[in-house]
Amino acid sequence: MSDKSIDMMEMEIQKLRQRMITHANEFGYTDEKTITFSQELDKLLNEYQVRSEEKKEEREIRIGLKKMTIILKKSFFRLEVQSM
Repeated sequence: MSDKSIDMMEMEIQKLRQRMITHANEFGYTDEKTITFSQELDKLLNEYQVRSEEKKEEREIRIGLKKMTIILKKSFFRLEVQSM
């Protein structure tokens, strides 16, 4: 998966969608180039969906960590020093 940002991917999706529609209106929906545009758009949309889910999970984890309270026993902080 490439390192494109979500915003860049959204712009690319819109451009490709418009190119596909324009081509389809001129040459037809079954034209080979129209189908190629459609397949490229499908790939990009799938990548966008995966990336969006990853970002959503990252945000949910961050929110969860901000609300989390951790309770540790005092013995957790006790340091044991061993002499050699």
